[in-house]
Amino acid sequence: MCPFCPFVQVLSVNVSVFTLTAIAVDRHRAVLNPLSAPPSKLRAKALLGSIWILAALLATPMAVALSVTYVEENDHAGHVYTKPFCINTRLSNNHMMAYRLILVSVQYLTPLCVISYAYAKMALRLWDQEHRVTHNILEMPTL
Repeated sequence: MCPFCPFVQVLSVNVSVFTLTAIAVDRHRAVLNPLSAPPSKLRAKALLGSIWILAALLATPMAVALSVTYVEENDHAGHVYTKPFCINTRLSNNHMMAYRLILVSVQYLTPLCVISYAYAKMALRLWDQEHRVTHNILEMPTL
């Protein structure tokens, strides 16, 4: 369970974030190019498969690096207890830090930028169209 739980945690976050990013990009395409052909079911299935594969690949270091290590600990009465801990035993601290930085950029920074850009462009396009319609109505000649 030690390597499995963190792997599933990273996997689920990756899949969720990548799917939300794909939805934002699809909505961006639909709003900015409404007459373009909608994506096919095959393309959607390929995208979802790619999302799951990429998410699993990015979560794999968690499954590889972590294992159960038993640590001895003394209590106040002088008894020695052995406690299991799930810790990184296979990657160096530098590699684990690099992996965590990659996760921050892939799970947070890149999706934040992509989703923000997509929704900002959609908002500007919709606001501009509303502004043009209002402007044209005001300039219509009266009878």
